[in-house]
Parts: sequence; structure tokens; C-alpha cells
Amino acid sequence: MTEETNGQTGAPPGSARAGLLKAAEAPAIVLTTFRRSGEGVVTPVWAAVVDERVFFSTEISRVKVKRIAHTPKVTVAPGTQRGKPTGDAVPAIAHLVDNPDLDQRFQKAIRRRHPVTGRLIGVFYLLRRSSEHLLYELSPLEAGVE
Repeated sequence: MTEETNGQTGAPPGSARAGLLKAAEAPAIVLTTFRRSGEGVVTPVWAAVVDERVFFSTEISRVKVKRIAHTPKVTVAPGTQRGKPTGDAVPAIAHLVDNPDLDQRFQKAIRRRHPVTGRLIGVFYLLRRSSEHLLYELSPLEAGVE
């Protein structure tokens, strides 16, 4: 098993898993979470592939954590750092992951993908004392699954 696969996988082209892996190759993913009203809220987040699975992390205090807890269905699209989608959105489920080893491997993959910006943001979080974050895995929502 490789630590970071960069989307190199045996997922069939056009499958939901292939769409997630392709989105994770972009500079950022455009994550859409949903309010109780059903209204989508778009947020750019960094993602990384670890063991052929797509992960993202967010501060525990962010509102998207509350939205995901209520409605774990999300959409994911490749995008820019500023949240502009550059490809088609893929439906997915965001699962909270409580695995310190996997979290460390995710953080290492992010630092490798974003060496300068990642370190600057890390320093910013230390200064704000807001280092508590949650790790989420994005699983494909296959057609017909609710």
C-alpha cells in the first residue's frame, strides 16, 4: 500500500470513486455541505489521498462540522484555492475519522502537496491556538444510494 497515491488507482473511469480521486488531485476541492433547509454551502478545502481514500480536515469550530453532522451527504468537485469549480461535482458522504495515525499521514501528505502555504497556515493556527481539527473521509455516493 502506498502512503499517497495521487489518484493512481484501479477505479473504473467515470465511477464515483474515480471522480473523487480526480477531484483530490486539484489544488483544492470544492466541498458543498448542506444546511437543514437543503441550501448548499460551498467551501474550498485541501484534500489528500491516503491508501487510495480521499480525506480532508477542518477546524473543529467551523460551521461545516455542524452541517456534516446533520447531513453527511456532500458534493465534491475539483477546484481552485478560492473555491471556483474546475470540473463536475461528485456526490459523496463525509465520514468523521478518529485515527491519529491516519491523521498524521494525512497531514504529511498535505505538507507534501502544499509545502509553503501549508507551513504558513500551520503557523497561523499555532498563533491562534486553534489546532484542534477533525479528519473526514469522503466516500463515493453511488447512483441510487440514499
